[in-house]
Amino acid sequence: MKKNVKSYVILPLIAIAGSLASCGPKTEEKGIVIDFWHTFGDKPEAALQDKVDQFVKLVKENEGVDVTVNLSYQGAYKDVPNKVNNGMRDGELPTMVIAYADHVANYMEFENGNAGKYVVNLDTYINDEKVGFGKERYLGDMNSSSESGKCDKEDIVRTFFEEGQHYKYEGTYSLPWMKSSEIMFYNLDAAKRCFDIGGRTGETFDASVKNEEDVIDFIEHMSWEEMMNLSRFAMDHKANILPDMMCPVMYDSDSNFFISKMYQEEIPFASIGDDGVGHIDFESGEARQKAEALLTEYAQNVRDNLLTTKILQEGKYSSDFFTKEQVMFAIGSSGGTGYNSPQAAAFKYGISKVPASNNNPLYITQGPTLTLINNPSDSAKDQEAKALYAWKFMKYLTNTDINTELCIADSQGYIPMRESSYQSEDFAAFLEEGTIYAKAADVLLNDISGNYIVDASFKGSADLRSQVGNIIASIIGGDSISDAFTNAINEAKKFF
Repeated sequence: MKKNVKSYVILPLIAIAGSLASCGPKTEEKGIVIDFWHTFGDKPEAALQDKVDQFVKLVKENEGVDVTVNLSYQGAYKDVPNKVNNGMRDGELPTMVIAYADHVANYMEFENGNAGKYVVNLDTYINDEKVGFGKERYLGDMNSSSESGKCDKEDIVRTFFEEGQHYKYEGTYSLPWMKSSEIMFYNLDAAKRCFDIGGRTGETFDASVKNEEDVIDFIEHMSWEEMMNLSRFAMDHKANILPDMMCPVMYDSDSNFFISKMYQEEIPFASIGDDGVGHIDFESGEARQKAEALLTEYAQNVRDNLLTTKILQEGKYSSDFFTKEQVMFAIGSSGGTGYNSPQAAAFKYGISKVPASNNNPLYITQGPTLTLINNPSDSAKDQEAKALYAWKFMKYLTNTDINTELCIADSQGYIPMRESSYQSEDFAAFLEEGTIYAKAADVLLNDISGNYIVDASFKGSADLRSQVGNIIASIIGGDSISDAFTNAINEAKKFF
């Protein structure tokens, strides 16, 4: 894919003042150039470019330092790691990159035990007395909404921050920026018809459900098992509920479905051994037995036409079927919220957390994460200067005001990474607007409420996630449950 590169170029570099210690790092006369590889479309990229412009102006005015930040679109999330991996071979590397935690873990493997050769340990800056969080007011490090009055690490949502620390090395190697999780969109009109028909036929699920508010309350608090029962009823009466329904429930991410259900059922998934190597915790023993039993049940749900997934629908998203009234419940990332809005208000809909199994609501975190990369082709002096000002830019993007603004105006379903953002007047006003994005944010904040899964990231963890997502499709395709698991595990281990 041809790169779409945008940059902000300002006057030639003068002497740099300020550093982690006393005298600051100096670069060549070309100035400090930060290449930022991202995955955003036009609207979010335009908002990001605006923040680039503001940042370089602030640095020039307050430090007298000239910085260039090049924004470079690199495709989808899945495209970025291959390009970074190739860059580690040919020397074309960004200073700052959007990543998932699994990607960062794979980048570390290229270091061959030389920690920090590529991936920068952010603790170097986070805890610094001069440039750490809450130390530079001109970059928005101070905010009255936070408990400490600073945009420090304690103000970051705990599970979001911890995600950047679950690697093979001690330290913090990635920082959350804008976050999302899986939520459920439901056809309220169809659900009401289920309860109306159930009341008349005596097949009611809850006799206390009398009106629309009761239906909403039931759906927003139902378990996964209750949703399957409701879905079975909907299929039995589909002619009077949703005549074009292919099945009631669709889950976008086969991998997230597997992983979240494993955690909800308290079945061990994966971990990092003392040697820094990943381990598949459900490969054998009791965990394997429980995992196979779980997937046997879900495969039967698919056969009974109660549940389908993106892989089973040849890569189509649940929103495609939801807006056409072909599914009653669509489960996908809050980052895709806008795609679930019915055209011309064709039907009433609602948004809720995804029903959990085992009364144990735990959910996958998603969304843009930031990491810094050293380029060994640069001199040590240039590496230090680039990392320092990329850190400052990272800090600027994650301060309360900027983070809140980006999530409200341009995130299309993401929420901020700071607790103080949720206490701000701007975010409160956003929630009051009641848009589809505000409703999604409200679910993330008040219903999921920090109950996120934080698991280990290691070489091969991304491949493990991908492979377990194929298990249900393999079973439906004719493989035995044992073969489906064994094949997925063996394929994943090739990358460990």
